[in-house]
Amino acid sequence: MKPANQEPSVVAAYMMELAGGVSAGLGVSLLTHSSVKTWEEAGKIRCFRVPERFRYSVVSFVYRRDLFRTSAFDKFAEQILRTPRLVRKEKK
Repeated sequence: MKPANQEPSVVAAYMMELAGGVSAGLGVSLLTHSSVKTWEEAGKIRCFRVPERFRYSVVSFVYRRDLFRTSAFDKFAEQILRTPRLVRKEKK
């Protein structure tokens, strides 16, 4: 558990920015219910469950090979490849 005076992580701050935009009427977002439960309880946003048939989809990670790749990019790509449920092997 973090001390009360510690700043939220960058990811948590970004998710709160998304929720803030939604509550301001600027759009919709797909976030975990646990991350916005307090906003829903406060009546700032409305939450809807994604129907089972739409919960999983194939997403492709596409990038240009001719651009300089940073170490952060390489670590991100490496993490994706190490997570088996995220990787679908292409048929040859």
